[in-house]
Amino acid sequence: MGAAELYAQMVASQKAVVIQSAVRGWLARTKYLRVRRAVVYLQCCYRRMRARRELRRLRIEAKSVEHYKQLNKGMEIKVMQLQCKVDEQARENRSLSEQLSALRASHSEEVERLLREDKAQEKRIRELQEQLQRVESEKSCSEGRLGQEMEELKQVQGTGRGDS
Repeated sequence: MGAAELYAQMVASQKAVVIQSAVRGWLARTKYLRVRRAVVYLQCCYRRMRARRELRRLRIEAKSVEHYKQLNKGMEIKVMQLQCKVDEQARENRSLSEQLSALRASHSEEVERLLREDKAQEKRIRELQEQLQRVESEKSCSEGRLGQEMEELKQVQGTGRGDS
């Protein structure tokens, strides 16, 4: 082999090294890009999964918030109804209290009037009992005198018959 062939072989070998190095670089870059795309894709998938979970959680939370809003709205209505009922019962209570006060006052007056009448009746009864006692004592005195007068009359009549 000659120098020219050796030179051609060295040039071919050098060119082969350059081509191999370019191909290896290209393969390394391609592999790097594929790995990078795969990593980005995995990150994307992971982030999408987290985002979906977060979205589900937010939807559930939004539903529960809506649910609570509906409950709250219902509760507000009930609170308003109960407040109206309490106000109405308070008015009714005031009215009944006023009626009770009026009834107590009239009852008190009636009791006082009846007590006065009772005292007057008791006084009248005492007076009538005293009068009855006087009348009974007068009656017994009158009966005693009548009895004496009857005895005297019988004696007078008995002596008058005996004389005739």
